[in-house]
Amino acid sequence: MLKWIFPILLVFGCGNRKESPSKLVFFEASSTQFEKIVNSGDAGQGPDWNKDIILYNNDYPIEITLFKDKRFHYNLPTLGNGKGHGTWKLEGGKINLYSELDLFDLDIDIHALDEAGKSFALKFVDRHGPNVIAVDVHNMIR
Repeated sequence: MLKWIFPILLVFGCGNRKESPSKLVFFEASSTQFEKIVNSGDAGQGPDWNKDIILYNNDYPIEITLFKDKRFHYNLPTLGNGKGHGTWKLEGGKINLYSELDLFDLDIDIHALDEAGKSFALKFVDRHGPNVIAVDVHNMIR
């Protein structure tokens, strides 16, 4: 009985997506292409949400800011006090974000959506199952 619950939840839980993962094509990006979304310096006490480079999606909603010291900060308003931090690494043409929370581990991949590395998407699993969302970039270095 339990082996049927997860596939049923996956089918019904994914119905609220704004974009289908099958419509987005990922490109392997180099560290140079990802540099434009990484803030110089270290994460320190937290991001300056008005000046730092931010990846965001208002529909999900999520905000992420990366720093050269391989740390990141995030804001997930739907989690109550959804602000936190973690570490990131470049691997296999994508950036992997990781943070341990009390209820679950935050594990998100940032993928390039074009060969030039000008647009990006987040790939992750949430309570509804696998999810992919395109993100906008605020203050991106051109």
